[in-house]
Amino acid sequence: MRAAARVIAVIVSIVATLIVTSALPDWVSPEARDGPAVAVGPRLSLSVMTDKVLLSANDSLGITVTVRNSGQVRTLLPFPTSCHASFTVSGEDGSVVYNQSLHDACLPLASRLALGPGEATSFEFVWDQARDDGRAVLGGRSYRIDAALLTSDASSRLSAETTVAIEPGAGTITFSFEARTDRDRYAPGDLANVTAILTNTGTATAHIIVPDSCDFGFYVLDRYGSVVYSDPYDETYGCEMVISSFTLAPGASKVERFVWDLRTSNGAVLAPGWYAVYPALVHAEVNPDDITDFGIAFFYMSP
Repeated sequence: MRAAARVIAVIVSIVATLIVTSALPDWVSPEARDGPAVAVGPRLSLSVMTDKVLLSANDSLGITVTVRNSGQVRTLLPFPTSCHASFTVSGEDGSVVYNQSLHDACLPLASRLALGPGEATSFEFVWDQARDDGRAVLGGRSYRIDAALLTSDASSRLSAETTVAIEPGAGTITFSFEARTDRDRYAPGDLANVTAILTNTGTATAHIIVPDSCDFGFYVLDRYGSVVYSDPYDETYGCEMVISSFTLAPGASKVERFVWDLRTSNGAVLAPGWYAVYPALVHAEVNPDDITDFGIAFFYMSP
């Protein structure tokens, strides 16, 4: 009898609820009619896409990082700087070879990003197969692209990743070019041994043509920035018209050595003071834009 009474009470309660609900006027809000709606907060996701999966030599990689709000309410993301997203590139061993954040000019100004329901914002980047130090990465390997949202909201710090590959033998040609002296202090009557060194710091072999006997040399500046000496002195008439070429494999160097009597181009002994020795491309057909490291030697001329 008690069980039957409970069943009857439940049925009566349901019928009463239906009668009351159906009796409510049309102007009553859905929240009052049906109870409060379940709140669905922002559901953020981050994705990263590249315009290529396999890169050839000297290809640039377009990278798109997209943050999307798949939820039903608007969200406002805070950021500590003007930069909202970034990426890193890691080799097969997991070590980071390139970090975009080190190269971005982010303003130290707090900013915000608003995303409504279903809205998305994308950030575009370009990677030229370079390491952080400017040298090209190796070909014949895969690289992982890790994208990150740089928000200061810990709950919204999202990440995404994808993988690209660079063809074997692919790479770029870059050089370091430096001048060296055998001492850092000289006196009148001394001879200076000056060395100019061109090194292939890239990952591809460089073939360099020299249309005459003058490939590269050096020049000297005094403390006022004036050129006091250059070798060769006359680039037009001081070079023999003999075409030659040389090849530099990755990591290989071409070295030219000079003996200088520490006199100016006019034959005068150098005045006491500090001097800077710069390497100089004379007629070697090297693109100056490919020189990523430039080394200068300094020495002091005693009275």
